[in-house]
Amino acid sequence: MAALTVQGFSLPELKVHIKGSSNTGSNKSEILEIITQMIAYCRFPAATYALLAAQDVFDEVESN
Repeated sequence: MAALTVQGFSLPELKVHIKGSSNTGSNKSEILEIITQMIAYCRFPAATYALLAAQDVFDEVESN
């Protein structure tokens, strides 16, 4: 997830990894922490896209 966050353009792949992490025991706060830690490497635009992708996945999981 960290590498995909820093890339900034791999949002479909990032969503797959976020969902996979959720399914294998990572909780929401752990996933968000990974993304926010990457702000130092990719700056806010890429991290913002990653946070929005994470929110999409969290919304999808909660609606099912």
